[in-house]
Amino acid sequence: FNFTGINLFHPEKVRYKAYLEGFDNDWIENDIKTATYTNLPPGRYTFNVMAYTSDISKASTAKFSFIIKRAFWKTWWFIMLILILLIAIGYLFLKYRTRRVLLSNEKLESLIELRTREITKQKQEIETLYKEVHHRVKNNLQVINSIINLQSSYMDDPKTLAVLKECQNRVYTMAVLHEKLYSAKS
Repeated sequence: FNFTGINLFHPEKVRYKAYLEGFDNDWIENDIKTATYTNLPPGRYTFNVMAYTSDISKASTAKFSFIIKRAFWKTWWFIMLILILLIAIGYLFLKYRTRRVLLSNEKLESLIELRTREITKQKQEIETLYKEVHHRVKNNLQVINSIINLQSSYMDDPKTLAVLKECQNRVYTMAVLHEKLYSAKS
C-alpha cells in the first residue's frame, strides 16, 4: 500500500502507523509511505493507516477494505470439475479398452473359424483317403483270394490244394480283421 500524509508546515515530521485488520495484532509504526503484505490467506481485510506529526490525538485515519479470494484451483467448483473430468476420462478410457478387446475377440473368432474350416476340410480329406485305402485293401484281398481260387482249380494234388486252401483262409481272416478294424475306427 502507498499512502501520504500532508502537513504544509512540516512535511518532514509526518509519521505513520498502519494496521491490517485480520492480519496484524497491533499498529505498526512507520516513517515511510508504504506498507507491504505478501502471501495473505483468503479472507476479508481492512487496511488502516494513520498520519500524524507530533500529537497522535490529532491524527487523520484512512481505511481501505478489500477481499482476497481463494485461488480458483482451490475452489469447490474447480475441484468438482477436475473430478468430473477424471471420471469422464476414466470412462472414455474404459470404453476404448472395451472396444479394443471386442475387436480383438472378433478377430480371434474369425481366425478360429477359418482354422476350424481348414481343419474340417483336412479331416474330410483324411476320411476320404482312409475310405480309399480301406476300399483298396479290401479289393486287393479279394483279388488275392480270387487268384488263389483260380489257381486251385488247376491243381489236382491234395497237398497243394490244402496249402492253397490254408492261404485262402488266412487271406479271408486278414479281410475279416481289416473290416473289423475299419468298422471300429468309423
